[in-house]
Amino acid sequence: MENSRIIFSIVIPTFNRADKLRGCLESVQQQTCKAFEVIVCDDGSTDHTKAVVEAFRNKGLNINYIYASNWGGPARPRNMGIAAAQADWICFLDSDDSWYKDKLAKCAALLNDTDLVYHDLDMELAPGRKKRMRTRQIGTPAFIDLLVNGNAISTSTACVRKSLLLQANGFSEDKALAAVEDYDLWVRLAAQGCRFHYLPESLGIYWTGGGNITTNDLRQINRIHRVFEPYLPLLGQKDREYAERMRSYKLAKVYHQMADYKQAINEYKRSMRANNVSIRLKSVFFMIKAALKMGA
Repeated sequence: MENSRIIFSIVIPTFNRADKLRGCLESVQQQTCKAFEVIVCDDGSTDHTKAVVEAFRNKGLNINYIYASNWGGPARPRNMGIAAAQADWICFLDSDDSWYKDKLAKCAALLNDTDLVYHDLDMELAPGRKKRMRTRQIGTPAFIDLLVNGNAISTSTACVRKSLLLQANGFSEDKALAAVEDYDLWVRLAAQGCRFHYLPESLGIYWTGGGNITTNDLRQINRIHRVFEPYLPLLGQKDREYAERMRSYKLAKVYHQMADYKQAINEYKRSMRANNVSIRLKSVFFMIKAALKMGA
């Protein structure tokens, strides 16, 4: 395929997930829109990842394999993919996720009037069992919406203009932001004036298996603070209060998972006054659950 015909560069970071990567690449190969290249960014795998990639290259998939020593997360591999991309649009896809065959075609129809397209996913609970992961249209101004109402974009759904990603210097490689570097990037893109378009359809499957960066310990508490701290001073008083309550909800969920129910309840009490009605209701529900656990 000539580069002039490529619309999308699909960036797939991976580490020791060769078998999952096979299913991921099969979903890419089955896309009805063929105007793409694939960039697999291997973060130092020691399994048969390279052999899986070569098998798909032999099947005719337009695929570029980049191997580097292990960095310990998806941020650097994704940035390597962004740097190597030939297309004007970059789609991110984690190696344990997959897309439905019309994902790229539906995104391609929306590119003229937006900078970032995202959509719903189906969560794979077990073989044959799926649950729709619904998100929302990001409001305007998007910068405030993301801080006040929380992250709306799963990375495996995002299709972004490469020029904006380069302008934002890609994903932060600050290890203190590991596991939340995607949210941080969306906030920074919003601050640049990025236009977000939500496609209210499920166009892929998100895998809930193990191997992800931990999100239920004090490191995650610090990550959440690191996402919000640079931006809170830029908000007006009311928006800052709402953003702080959204932060409290995120903190409460982590404390809850850590079984620190007292601290979780304190944060839920703060998040009960969030701007987002759904977050207010969830705060009450989970606060009751935490209280029952604490009293058990």
